[in-house]
Amino acid sequence: DSIAGYLNHLISLGVAGFRVDAAKHMWPGDLRAVFGRLHDLNSAYFPSGTKPFIFQEVIDMGHEAISAAEYTGIARVTKFIYGIKLADVFR
Repeated sequence: DSIAGYLNHLISLGVAGFRVDAAKHMWPGDLRAVFGRLHDLNSAYFPSGTKPFIFQEVIDMGHEAISAAEYTGIARVTKFIYGIKLADVFR
């Protein structure tokens, strides 16, 4: 509750999004519970019912014990493997 409360305080100050560093070190269900408690953004500036934009850092190079797929249904996920695949194209 304290994490959701703090994030809601930031939303009340005008913050419209969050980046979650090292999300794979938190259970997906816990993140889902926190994000589910977040307030909508201020309807004076955003359409009614708009939630904050959230993206999570989940390093998954294809052989990790934790899969980025476990987090994609919760919020956006950075995909580090794309950088490697893109570099391969230029080699």
